[in-house]
Amino acid sequence: MAASALACGCAIRQTRPIVALAAPAPEDTEVFYVTDRAESAPAEIVCKAGEMPARGPRFGSDRQPDERISYGTYTVRLPFTRRFGELVPYKPRPLCSRTPEDPVFRSGPAALQEEQFFSALVSRLKAASGTEVFVFVHGYKYAFEESVLWTAQLKQDLNYRGAAVLFAWPSQGNSTGYAADGDSIEWSTPHVRQFLEHLLAALPGRRVHILAHSLGTRAVVGALQDLASTGGTGEPRLGQVVLAAPDIAEDLFRQKMPAVIGARLAERITLYVSRNDKALRFSGRLHVYARAGDAGNAQPLIPGLDIVDVTLTDHSRYYHNYLFENRWVQQDVFLLLRDNVPPERRFGLVRLTNGSLTLWQLRP
Repeated sequence: MAASALACGCAIRQTRPIVALAAPAPEDTEVFYVTDRAESAPAEIVCKAGEMPARGPRFGSDRQPDERISYGTYTVRLPFTRRFGELVPYKPRPLCSRTPEDPVFRSGPAALQEEQFFSALVSRLKAASGTEVFVFVHGYKYAFEESVLWTAQLKQDLNYRGAAVLFAWPSQGNSTGYAADGDSIEWSTPHVRQFLEHLLAALPGRRVHILAHSLGTRAVVGALQDLASTGGTGEPRLGQVVLAAPDIAEDLFRQKMPAVIGARLAERITLYVSRNDKALRFSGRLHVYARAGDAGNAQPLIPGLDIVDVTLTDHSRYYHNYLFENRWVQQDVFLLLRDNVPPERRFGLVRLTNGSLTLWQLRP
């Protein structure tokens, strides 16, 4: 019938109407932020005709002089065309805008007092029937808004139904600030510990996970070591602790972690490493000592610590950002956060042994 219709040039009547599907609407993603960055106060902003100053506080790269912690929420909109694992192109939030809401940064950050912050967090979890929170501690070279975007990306790509909390420490946000960032992450370590203690107290009975990347793992390891020194409770106070591409000396890591593991602070602590991590290879040469996340030069095999080598699956930039760009790694983290699945029951992990200790290799 179709062939004859084509031959005679006749039209074929559609028996069912074609329904046009609406394009998916972009979704807003809420990030709770905690920061010890100093709030920047730019000179008087002069906007063009028809524009208005963007709302909300701004946080720069300076440390808060009085070590005060700032709290708030920040709703951002990631492009709905963004593919899974695609990093969000970052452009600084404009000082002036023609509309009350920016397409990406929406209404800007909404500052909260500490009590308001924890109250809002509890309310949000109840409204979403959520019982879990993850805290993301970013790495080197992040501006404040950029760290917010990457936290939102993690929440979206992990399909995370709980609340996402960002701890934004005072990174310089540029390539030349590595030395300053190294000092700042040490300065921020007691603030990370203080926040974790307050968060755990505010959310009794709920799982609190930690996702730390690169230089941010130094603060998390230091904070956990401090918490371990106060004595364990017998039951894990944290859910999953994920240390991805840690930029911390391997021997220092081996020195600190046994006490953390022995205190049973977390359900499970997972270290993700790569043999091709160019950023950590450079850091190792700079510091003289190999980094814990550089599987090519270090193997911090510690009883009770799960180590996952992602070399065979990783094609991220500098082989360092696999926590954000690698769907295999994110799938593995997803199973950890959702069900506390041990390595032997997770997809794609192959057991490698070194004496009595085990290393897991993630294979595509």
